[in-house]
Amino acid sequence: MGLLGRKIEWNRVAQGVIFIVTQGLSHRQRELPMRAKRARQRSLFDAEYPDHRMGRGLAAISAVLDRHPEFVDWIAEDVDGGGRSSMGRAGLPCEVILRCGILKHLWQSDYRELEFVLVDSASARRFTRINPLRPPKRSALHRRIGAVQPETWERINRALLGTARDDEIETGEKVRIDSTVTETHILEPSDSQLLYDAVRVLSRLLARGRKKLGPDAFSFQDHRRAAKRRKWKIPKARMKRKVKLYRELLAVVRRTLRYADGALEAVDGREEPWLDDWRTQVAHCRDLAGKVVSQTVRLGLPA
Repeated sequence: MGLLGRKIEWNRVAQGVIFIVTQGLSHRQRELPMRAKRARQRSLFDAEYPDHRMGRGLAAISAVLDRHPEFVDWIAEDVDGGGRSSMGRAGLPCEVILRCGILKHLWQSDYRELEFVLVDSASARRFTRINPLRPPKRSALHRRIGAVQPETWERINRALLGTARDDEIETGEKVRIDSTVTETHILEPSDSQLLYDAVRVLSRLLARGRKKLGPDAFSFQDHRRAAKRRKWKIPKARMKRKVKLYRELLAVVRRTLRYADGALEAVDGREEPWLDDWRTQVAHCRDLAGKVVSQTVRLGLPA
């Protein structure tokens, strides 16, 4: 019998063995779960964590996760709703979903970046324990990680905090915040800008109220142009000139605050549909403007 004949004969024998074994099982025993809880067993060819700070950190996190096998059960309850399906393609193991979610949060990446990291980084593949030949797509990551409920992540976080407390690593009595400076499209809140904003917003509200109540309702003069000119001159002026400009700008702000106080007294007791909302806005902006003036003086700028 030639080589081709032996291959055909072996395939027939193998198919017969599989058929016999399958026939000997019940229907429930033949149903295979389409989402495993655990990831595949580590291969001898998997890359080791690099001797680097981030590599050592991933190895330490992985060891802590291995101490909590219940995390995978919690993830399975959210992803599969406590049940399993025997039809369709096998989904991401629950352990992979857990580790991918932690890696996404740890590296502050979106799902598109996470997809690339899992393909590009051997350390990320080792940590998440994905199949390197079939890395998950962005849509699968989004769908499965997004299925984990916030209560489950909170439950995992509390369990990890308990482990850190037991290992005397963290007491959990203080909260750390990230104060890293990031670039944003927000106007720099300089003192001159805040003082001008106080005049601008209060003048706009007072002009609107005077238009509805009449010119004789309360005393008011619009100083927005004067405040704007000084706001633009302050950053370019020398120190002596800057002191004079700040004094003039503070005088304009205080004058506008007096207009606001007079307007609130003038409308006190009047009942009109729009007046309650207007009065609330003026009082709120007046308080904020007073804080800006106090802050400017306390920082050492001229009173």
